[in-house]
Amino acid sequence: MTGSAHDWNDMDELLFKVRRIPFLVLYRQLTGCSLPEAIDKMAERMTLLRGLYPERFPVPVDPVEEAWKNLRYIQETVLAIEAVWDGDTFHNWFLELMAIVEKPSDAHPRYTAVYLCTLYSSTHELAAEVGAEVHLHRWPPDDAYPRWWDGPEKEDPR
Repeated sequence: MTGSAHDWNDMDELLFKVRRIPFLVLYRQLTGCSLPEAIDKMAERMTLLRGLYPERFPVPVDPVEEAWKNLRYIQETVLAIEAVWDGDTFHNWFLELMAIVEKPSDAHPRYTAVYLCTLYSSTHELAAEVGAEVHLHRWPPDDAYPRWWDGPEKEDPR
């Protein structure tokens, strides 16, 4: 990069705050590189900074703790806990854990998916605790795989 040390300091501060999009925008403005090149540089720089200054990065949130917290705010009966594959070039493949409730949404005329957490490994404990079924998408990851509500007619199992 042809930017000054001041530019790196500004960009490093963005990474310490895990503000990836502003980092990518600034890096591309300074270098004129492509988005894939900027993403690669960001991953390389974050690895370097995490090694040098681990205390500067926020402590990751425990996904199970986050899911429990989010479950407490759901007013409707949870019909299923669904793990939906998603992915990006930075994290690769991961699962978005969703609580399915019976409430119309833009995604489905009868059901709503309520975000619980992002998982980098799966668990069935939450579904077992609330007595809901688990709908885990198949491997290999496919973000077009049918959703839980697209399966056979779903009824509240209670």
